[in-house]
Amino acid sequence: MRGTKMKLNYKRTIFVGFAFFLICTFWQAYDTIIPKILTDKFGMSQAASGVVMAMDNVLAILYTPFSDCTFIPNCSIIRTVMSI
Repeated sequence: MRGTKMKLNYKRTIFVGFAFFLICTFWQAYDTIIPKILTDKFGMSQAASGVVMAMDNVLAILYTPFSDCTFIPNCSIIRTVMSI
């Protein structure tokens, strides 16, 4: 490995960066809009809306490790991403 130069895959780097950008954008919109919907449309107090958002975060933390399909050998999502 000594003396070999590694090349940066620009296409994959931009693709991954754009994916993280979209995730962060969606996350910010979700955290801004959902509490307003809970208080305005469903008539919840801000405290109850905060409890719902906190439960949402806890459930996301518990659910996320099991939603990954990297452990499934024939997962189509992994094959699609890796082929780019």
